[in-house]
Amino acid sequence: MLLSDVVDGKAGDASSTAFYGVEVDVESFTPPAGLEEISLIYKADAGDIDETLMDVIISYGLAGVEVILEIPAEQSDIDAKYLVSVAANAGFSLSLLPPQEHSEQADGAYFDRLRDFAAVYLTQGNFGKFIAPVTNYLEYLFVELLRGQETEFQVSDPYIKDRLMLLSDQAFVDAFKDRLRQDFYTLFGSQAEFEKFARRMMTQIHDFTGECIKELVEQQANQNTGDGDQAAG
Repeated sequence: MLLSDVVDGKAGDASSTAFYGVEVDVESFTPPAGLEEISLIYKADAGDIDETLMDVIISYGLAGVEVILEIPAEQSDIDAKYLVSVAANAGFSLSLLPPQEHSEQADGAYFDRLRDFAAVYLTQGNFGKFIAPVTNYLEYLFVELLRGQETEFQVSDPYIKDRLMLLSDQAFVDAFKDRLRQDFYTLFGSQAEFEKFARRMMTQIHDFTGECIKELVEQQANQNTGDGDQAAG
């Protein structure tokens, strides 16, 4: 799918609010009306992100569109630390696409790429977006620890369901999950250290949520008291 087709209203359903796997072939500084999310395919220029592609990312992001930069597995000149840093500063997400043709070498290189991006993500404190499927699987590991392995994890993100999951069969998904699980455990020091961190984080979230609820209840009580005083007067 070409960006020119999206801009001209020729890409699929004209009323769609999201387009995935889009190749930037034209300059575009104003997104089409109603566009909420778009994934753009990575294009390099002298080892950097293509200038036109970067202009589209920034322009669409400033206009309120959720932008995802898709990195094909076949793209070899990828620096995880650099790309995560750029994405963090510009406010867009990243997606690591699986190999188009599977082989032991291609799959292994993809698993290594997931590990590299996971390592950078865990040290990038200001990254507020996602790196698919790395951050999605980390979320799954947290949910699994909280609810148990028997709990089915429902994928709700439209991009994951309508784009990324359609690019891989279940056997490959299971393989990269097994590898990524072990990589996360290693990055945290061990499975036990990961579980300690996850439980500590959950406790902090629970405590913070409790404080927020308490504050909201107190605000509502004060408002009700004020309304009662006004009615009595």
